[in-house]
Amino acid sequence: MAVACATEKHWEGLKAALGRPEWCDMDRMRRRWQRLNEQKEIDRHLGYWFEDYTRAETEEEFQTEEGVEGPPVRKFTTKQVVELFQSFGVPCGIVQSAEEMHADPQLAHRHHYWKLEHPYMGLRTYDAPAFRLSETPGELTKAAPMLGEDNEYVYKDLIGVSDDEFVDLMASGVME
Repeated sequence: MAVACATEKHWEGLKAALGRPEWCDMDRMRRRWQRLNEQKEIDRHLGYWFEDYTRAETEEEFQTEEGVEGPPVRKFTTKQVVELFQSFGVPCGIVQSAEEMHADPQLAHRHHYWKLEHPYMGLRTYDAPAFRLSETPGELTKAAPMLGEDNEYVYKDLIGVSDDEFVDLMASGVME
């Protein structure tokens, strides 16, 4: 999970979401510039919090710690932690593996992944353009080129090299 507290409002939200632990109110955590110097310490505390309060997606909803009497400790899935933090105004999100990203319903809805045939590697998945413009929508029309595949186009059409110059460059090994 990635958490970003760029403003005091975000920091206050994070403190509230965590249950206002004492370490958040230490003198060295009072101002943003101070917290930047304490990033490793903050990460350490957040790591402990996540260890204590998060659970795998398939574990039981409530768990009782062995040898401890009392009510079970509430454990959250990562998704529930994201929802909790966001409810307090803390910018955060789940860090996904490539497999999870390919299964993400939002990315599927946006048609983020495109399949294109590569001449050597076969059918491959590519990321679509990151944004959609109404009048000039981007699209992928070709898989990544093979080494040197577009040399003639680049040299002649983009750079303006003549046919004879292109042949000379090829013969001299410039494009190897």
